[in-house]
Amino acid sequence: MNCKVLIADDHGVVRKGLRLLLEQYSELEVIGEAANGREAVTLAATLSLSLIHICLTSKTMAVRSRCT
Repeated sequence: MNCKVLIADDHGVVRKGLRLLLEQYSELEVIGEAANGREAVTLAATLSLSLIHICLTSKTMAVRSRCT
C-alpha cells in the first residue's frame, strides 16, 4: 500500500523540491500540493491521505508547528 502525501508549503520551489525527493520512494505517492492553508484544508477534506507535510508561513490561514 502506498502512503499518499499532500505537500503544503507557501514556497513553490520547496514544494517542487520535496515532490522530487519523495517521488524517489516507490511507497510514497504525492497526490496533491497546496500553496496556502485554505488550499491545504480543502484538499485534505477531499483527498484520501495518509500523510500531510505542512510548512506554511503565509498569512492565509497560516499553520505553524513546533518540533521538540
